Order: sequence, then C-alpha cells, then structure tokens
Amino acid sequence: MLATGIRVPLVLTEFGTPLPPDQYPWYAWTGVGIHGEAAGANCSAWSAGYYKYSGQVGQISPPSDSDADVFNWLSNAHWTQYTSLKCDWSHHLYCFED
Repeated sequence: MLATGIRVPLVLTEFGTPLPPDQYPWYAWTGVGIHGEAAGANCSAWSAGYYKYSGQVGQISPPSDSDADVFNWLSNAHWTQYTSLKCDWSHHLYCFED
C-alpha cells in the first residue's frame, strides 16, 4: 500500500463515523515518511503525550474534493507524511486490513 498509496480520501473515523466537517483539517498519527520509512518524529517511540515531543501525522483527507486537491494529496503522500505536531494533542489512527 505504501508503494501505490491509497485510492481515495478517507472519510470515516476509527469508530466508523463520518469525519466532522467543522473539525478540518483531520490528522492521523503515522510516524512514517512518504515511502513508509520510520520518521524521526514519533512522540518518543509513542510513549510521550507531552508538548515537548512531536510526532509525524498524515492528513486524512485533502482540503476539498477538487481534482487538484485530491491529486496533490495523493501524489505527495500527505496521508502518511503531512507535518509534525506536538504530542499533547489527540489525533486519529489509521486501521488497514488485508
């Protein structure tokens, strides 16, 4: 999946409910880079929920459904590596199955 990316933006939370539009942008903790390699920012190996640490997040969906936004989101793998955020915030998690 990391080699080809996901095919469509994600629209459900880890609980199966729609992402609330008033809370955009949505992020998910990933700890990986654009090619699936471990990122240096991982909230101290996911053991620290403290503002002095940061962790890699992916942007769950593009800013809009426009072709340009979706293309940019997919081609730049923003779903895996978008930015690093402080670890004292709650973000979503991805769950994938075969």
